[in-house]
Amino acid sequence: MLRASISHLFLAVMVFVAVLSLSFSFSSISYASENAENGKKTENSEKPTVGPAAGRTPVRVVYFTPADCEPCADREVRLGRVMKHVQEFYRRGMEENGYGPMTFDLEWTAPDKLKVYDVRGKKNQLEYGRNDARVVRGEVHEALLAEGIDFQQEFVVIFERLLRWEDGKTTEIGPYVGGGWHVSGTAWVFDDPMLDADLLTSKEQGGYYHGPCTVGEFNSHYIGGVAHEMGHMFGLPHACQLDKEYWEKGSSLMGSGNHTYGEDLRGEGRGTFLCASSAARLSKNRAFAGVFPVSKSVGWTREVTGALEKLNAEWKDEKIVLTGKIRDAKGMFEKIIVSHDKKFPEANYDAKTWVAPVTQDGEFTITITEWEKTDYELRLVFLSVEGTAPYMKFNHTINAENPENASSLAPLCF
Repeated sequence: MLRASISHLFLAVMVFVAVLSLSFSFSSISYASENAENGKKTENSEKPTVGPAAGRTPVRVVYFTPADCEPCADREVRLGRVMKHVQEFYRRGMEENGYGPMTFDLEWTAPDKLKVYDVRGKKNQLEYGRNDARVVRGEVHEALLAEGIDFQQEFVVIFERLLRWEDGKTTEIGPYVGGGWHVSGTAWVFDDPMLDADLLTSKEQGGYYHGPCTVGEFNSHYIGGVAHEMGHMFGLPHACQLDKEYWEKGSSLMGSGNHTYGEDLRGEGRGTFLCASSAARLSKNRAFAGVFPVSKSVGWTREVTGALEKLNAEWKDEKIVLTGKIRDAKGMFEKIIVSHDKKFPEANYDAKTWVAPVTQDGEFTITITEWEKTDYELRLVFLSVEGTAPYMKFNHTINAENPENASSLAPLCF
């Protein structure tokens, strides 16, 4: 759930990146890390490593309380309901996309009592800021190390007591964001006594989100935000629903679906779903599928050049058909993802995505079924069998006067 007040500077410091050593050869490599929240390139500042443990790793839940606040007494049970709801959303989404009932694991101290790692902040509530993800993470990291937990080896959701109520209105004090890759990551989200999956159906007044709203709407925004930022924690970039999907399924979680989460339970909309490109990435995520052999590549995402032996684009029945071949693939890649993002507005919430299989020889065909007459960034993501996702990107323009002219696709051919 991106908040307008989160600056790009903040996003730059919270990204997780890793060094890739890919088995196929490139003519040249342009190394850049990608921020999971906004797709901006940033300088590498942290390099998490892959631990030796095999199998799925549970998502750790941390409760972060500023020095002048008290934790909510019911946090283990209430947040248990929240996390179970999100866990079930992902399970249903993976099954709907053909991967079976895959989802992440949680830790429990009792059947309905979530294991929560309590961390007391070093500063008062108002001393934390919107750009303090690194500050909060540092304090949590220090506390978890004392319990023998290496932050960089884990998926960690930090529920913060940094949503402040005054005169019936809320102010978001701290960071609300997420970032990660297929091996580890972090999500920073808010807790509040009103945050409860059992209240998603409520139509009673009493909530607040940029204005008065119902308790159910409050939970749609903030539980949807938990699900969305966890997506970034798992390494998912933004991905909008296709037009036809909106009418059938609602809004994509990694688009604007954080704001529509659970609205269908109140009969107020179509709700939220997990799109195909998000599910494809999660099928290779440590939290969902365990650790894959790390013999050829270790890393989250990296911009590369020279990864394709060939690429061709052509118009067919008002659709764009891309065919190509990955250089020296040798069975390493399972799927290709196309992200087609309009250059304006700059935020990539409206990036539409498609997924297609890759042959053992690295050949693929993928079709872009929806487009507009505007400037685009097209990103080809090569999803490996081990979960890494290097990518190439191209700029092209679909001409307003003659959209299906070959020149519109010329930058995509070589």
